Amino acid sequence: MKTIGTNLLHDRTLHLTSMLALLAFLFGQVSARDIDTKTLVALLALLILVKVVDELKGLNYLANYLIERANNTRQLIRLLLLLTFGAAMLLTNDVAILTIVPLFIQIGRRLNLKYALPITLITIYANLGSALTPIGNPQNLFIYGHYHLGILPFLTMAAPIALISLLSIWGVSFAFAPKQIKQVELTAVVINRRAMVLTGISALIILAGVLGVYSVWISLITSIFLAVSIKPTALRDVDYGIILTFIGFFIIVSALHHLTSVQQLLTHVTQQGWQLYLTGIISSQVISNVPAAVLLANFTNNYPALYLGVTVGGLGTLVASLANLLAFRQYTNHHGQRNGRFLGIFSLINSLYLIIFGVIGFGLIFLNH
Repeated sequence: MKTIGTNLLHDRTLHLTSMLALLAFLFGQVSARDIDTKTLVALLALLILVKVVDELKGLNYLANYLIERANNTRQLIRLLLLLTFGAAMLLTNDVAILTIVPLFIQIGRRLNLKYALPITLITIYANLGSALTPIGNPQNLFIYGHYHLGILPFLTMAAPIALISLLSIWGVSFAFAPKQIKQVELTAVVINRRAMVLTGISALIILAGVLGVYSVWISLITSIFLAVSIKPTALRDVDYGIILTFIGFFIIVSALHHLTSVQQLLTHVTQQGWQLYLTGIISSQVISNVPAAVLLANFTNNYPALYLGVTVGGLGTLVASLANLLAFRQYTNHHGQRNGRFLGIFSLINSLYLIIFGVIGFGLIFLNH
């Protein structure tokens, strides 16, 4: 049985972040004020909520329902990508990947399908789908809280790139031949309707706090109460490494923020919207889009350009998004062969999407100027 300690022990992202944070703390100038407690509490409340939802298997049930209605390979991929997009928007990109990648591998084995391209696209549309809502991914949650945005301004800002992403699913599905498929026997999922109703009511209370209607501490208390009432094991299985990693990000960014050379450089490259956008993309490729958002937010009030930069920046390299690393880990856990070929296809397709959506993002920047 996995424990919290076991999960933390095997979290390589946390290990690297902790090492860098320790160096930053020992040799840099770190301020406790740079640790955004509100974002951390909101993130923890959401992590507990989505873990409860995950353990209730609601998304698995919906996935089975849709897959049973697919008549060919193209339709199957299209339904999976649409489900990924919607799940990432409402339940975070991590939950979408953790649920749908293993499900696709299960289907792929039975239908003798290739894995690399579909899993890459599932990852891409988990990142793009999560871009629409403040709760879709950690960088959105940070931007939403840091700039004190309301839900309507955020959705207005996010809608264009999200709508384009959604429409592109129809086009990309034509990369798959409409090969007829036999009925796939999937593991039966039983839904506890009472638990799902209670979870839905609790989710509304939690989301209201996360979105600033009242104290985010009410959200955290509600999520803990929900887990204890329905799935106590959810509290054990929550990925607390994400919270510790975020704390590490804040410490690292605090130290970098106080370096004169970094201040001068980032002040220079964040003056114009297109500069900030490009800096967000480039920095995300190297340090991932979450720490890139936290770092650059200290130097600009132009949150639309920052949002677009780190959203598009989640495409590209394996480290550009934590969700990318999670998808690769899911692939290796369930199908640990030919990792080099998978990485090659993953990087190629992600880079292609980075170029396409990079151009789209530039267009949106100039339209809103």
